[in-house]
Amino acid sequence: SIDATVFQGTCSFSACHDSQAPAAGLDLTQNLHANLLGHRVLMAQTSMPLVRPGDPDGSWLMQLISKCEPRDDAGTVHAHMPRNGQTLLDPAVVAKIRAWIEAGAKDD
Repeated sequence: SIDATVFQGTCSFSACHDSQAPAAGLDLTQNLHANLLGHRVLMAQTSMPLVRPGDPDGSWLMQLISKCEPRDDAGTVHAHMPRNGQTLLDPAVVAKIRAWIEAGAKDD
């Protein structure tokens, strides 16, 4: 349900992470689970993977969606996601993604 309620409606719908020209090389329209867990973070100097199953605070995705000005390991400030959004994602959506990662980021 995260795919339908978050990624399809926000990330790929806006054409940022679609298959045509995926921002940061991240296509969220197909093979979502594999792409989230296997994606190498390109636009930040961080030791965090995009998603670290069981560890939302150690997942770069959580930094991007839950902080107004996420900072990488070098202290560089990055835009929050959704990029160019005036606000962060709804707290309930952020909580849903956090819970999914805490539960092991399973492919279900």
